[in-house]
Formats: sequence, structure tokens, C-alpha cells
Amino acid sequence: MGRILRRCALICAALALCLCVPTGSLAKKRKKKHSRQKATSTVRIVVPPAVTSPPTVALTTADQKSAVLVNNEFGVGRSSSVLREEKIRTPGPAPAATAPPPSVLISELRLRGPAGTQDEFIEIYNNGAAPLAVQASDTSAGWTIAGSNGQITGPICTIPNGTIIPARGHLLCANANGYSLSSYPGGDPNVLTTAPNVAAPPPFAPTTPDRTFDFDLPDDFGIALFSTTNGPSFNAATRLDAFGFTISPALFKEGNGFPFVQGGNSEHTFYRDLRNSTPKDTNDNAADFRLVATSANLQTNLNGSPGPENLKSPIVNNVTIGFTLLDPSNPSTSPPNRERRPNVETNANLGLLLIRRTVTNNTGAPVTRLRFRVVDITTRGTASGACGGTPCADLRLLTSQDGEAGVGGQIVIVRGLRHEESPFGPQAPEGGGLNSSASADFITLQSPLLPGQSANIVFKLGVMQPGAFRFFINIEALNGTPPPAF
Repeated sequence: MGRILRRCALICAALALCLCVPTGSLAKKRKKKHSRQKATSTVRIVVPPAVTSPPTVALTTADQKSAVLVNNEFGVGRSSSVLREEKIRTPGPAPAATAPPPSVLISELRLRGPAGTQDEFIEIYNNGAAPLAVQASDTSAGWTIAGSNGQITGPICTIPNGTIIPARGHLLCANANGYSLSSYPGGDPNVLTTAPNVAAPPPFAPTTPDRTFDFDLPDDFGIALFSTTNGPSFNAATRLDAFGFTISPALFKEGNGFPFVQGGNSEHTFYRDLRNSTPKDTNDNAADFRLVATSANLQTNLNGSPGPENLKSPIVNNVTIGFTLLDPSNPSTSPPNRERRPNVETNANLGLLLIRRTVTNNTGAPVTRLRFRVVDITTRGTASGACGGTPCADLRLLTSQDGEAGVGGQIVIVRGLRHEESPFGPQAPEGGGLNSSASADFITLQSPLLPGQSANIVFKLGVMQPGAFRFFINIEALNGTPPPAF
């Protein structure tokens, strides 16, 4: 899936930085939740200069609050361990899977959240390069998302035959009684919304569920997607994918399952690992999924956000959205392409890192929605050994502001990106981490990025701790037809 810019960053420590439903339906048997702690092409952003061994760099007076950054990486996507800075890679085909090859995956879910035990959702992903038409493998009405903990088993959401899931697109199933993330911006224009009392930043619509259920899912539930709505036919032959815990029934997990953690009402999510550009799918839930939360808690210390997506959400496009240096005549590690600032603000105790790039619409159609999803970042909770023996930096994605920069002796406009967080997104008091997103709000149905047009953008990262770092993103976009001018 995409292009990459590769390097590893070091922030100088010297500046203090460096089926059987037993009786009745699942809906009728509402099992009380145990209090459980719960638990792309991609852009990789690296901070300072790329070198084999970190050099000594003197700080300027203006840089007294910032660390020297070296061996840094910034890029869009990666499909191998070899990354080349400022190169663009087209996404490779999804890895071959054992029979039957899955073209659809459970990509993200949670079984409770800040709004309580029914703040739940399950996201399905079309892991193919063509639109997917849902069709049951038998004569039933469609597919089923089902759950089980060994005591209760039953359907959660059905997906009717004929439903079209876009290529690399998503379908969202959520609890109608408790799902709290409808205000997370979707992709369609917010012209007529059928969701009452749901706020969304104009002109984007809320990420409302495509399919709903109205009962609590126990915290220890394993979730599986079946190619039938016929309960007695829920078996290995009809199972398309599954996510479950070590304590879940075998049919409702892959491998030994994800380690079970007691549930807690935090802003968290289980999501499929995208660090290698495509969704990881080794048929082992423990290896394929990551658990992140917006605040450190007993479930996890790894900083990240839920990012549910529905049928109308923007779709990964790291191929035909161009991504280049703001000023190609200067190194990627130097202004205006990258700049360290001493400014201290919330979630930037050790200053800021600004990354400026130019995006170009090479899709052949107007782009009406553009955002960037973080698929890899060194942040709070990053494993200590994740940076090759060097301490990892702690970076936080922040909302950037419109500004100017000098390019070739001229001043150009650079547009800011909004970190999609509360009130229009998940609660993220500690800044963006894994799976968080930044939106180019200036690109809309009313003001699209036309074919061949470019826009200059800036990513803003808060520095909380010195060390080596990584930052990768997926580009997500939608093509639409702007309304006629009058």
C-alpha cells in the first residue's frame, strides 16, 4: 500500500528531551460484563538527519528548548524492512493466505468504552483491490457477525446479500444503545444527516454504523464473521475471519487468541496492525492485533485511538495521491521540509517538530476528502527495544495551523491539519498516537482538490521524550463530484 520515507530519529537527551443459543437469542440473554481492562501506503515521519551513527549537532539559540534530531524517519507506507527516504511505493498484493484466502477481515473492535459496557463496535474491512459484493455461501440472506464466550453464542449483526463494501473500504457494526464515536468524521458530505443529535464538523458526516445491534456483548466474547446467516452452519468452513481472546472458543479466535484483559470503560481499541502497510493477517490474533488507549491504564500503556470507519469513510490511497517535499531543492531533514521549534505547549513539553510536504491529486477525479492515519509512531508505551537498542522518543500528533514557508525565494501557503479528536472524535487528552488521524479540513465537496492540483500541508508533532523515533501514515481519500457552480 504505498510509499515511504525512511529513517530513525534520535532526540538529544542533553536537553532533557534527546449455535446454540441456549435459551432464546443473545439479545435476550444479556450477560453482565466482568470489569475487564481492555485491553496503509503509509507516511513515515522521521525527525532529524539520517546517518549511520548519531553525530554531535550543536544547538542554535533558537533551539534551546528542542532536541537535536538525528537518524530520523518520515514516510508514506512501507512494504519491507528496507525503507528509502522520499520514495513512493505502490502497495503490493495482500499476502497469500491459507485456504480459503480471506478477502474480508475484522479490522478493529472494542467491547466497551467511555460511555459504558455498550460502547461497542466491530469494523469489517475489504482486504481486496476491488469492491466486494456480499453473497452468502448458501441460500441464506447474507453474512453474520457473531459472538461467543462458550456459554452464549449468537448473531450480533447481519450483512445482507448485495451489500457493496468498497475496495479497501470498511463496514461498521455498532451498539445502537451505547456507541459513542458517531461524531468521528466520516467521508461523505454533511448535507442531509439522518442521525439525530449527532454533531460533526461541517462539512463531514458522522461515522454512524452501517449495521446495529441493541444488546451488551460480554467482555470475554470472541467475534467471528461467517458467510451465512444460518446459525447451525457457523463452522470453520463458513468462517471468514475471527478475533478472540485466549479464553474464547476455538471457532471465535485465530491462533491462541489475544491475551485477555479485564475490561475498563476507557477510550481504547483493538485494531489490526498496519505497520507493514497492509493489514497484518497471519491467522494469529495475538500477532495481528494491537491494543491501544488514549490514556495509560491497566489495559495498556500504548498510546493510540479508536478510528472506526463505515461504508462512506475515506479509503486508503497511497498510490495516486502524490506526496513530495515542500522544497525538493533542500534535504528532507532541513527547513522548510522539517523544522524543530522550541515552543512548549500541551503534549509538547520538549518543543515541536514540523514536517511540511506537498500532496498532489493524481487520481484523475476531484478529491473531496483527505486525511492521514498514523500506522506507526514512537509514542507513550512504545516497547523499550523497538528502536534498535537506542531509547525511543515519545511523539504526539497535534493539530497544526495554517502558515507560510519560504520555497525558492518565494513565500508559499502551508495548510494545517486537524487532529481528529473530541468533540469530533475520540477523547485524546495526551495527543494522537497509533491509529489516530489528521484531517485536511480545507478539502471538501464544496472546495475539492481538483485533478493535477497540489496543496502544501504541515504535520505537527509534540516532543515529550528524547530518543530514536518513527512516524508512518496512510493517506486516506475520497473522490467525489463537486456540486455545480451557480
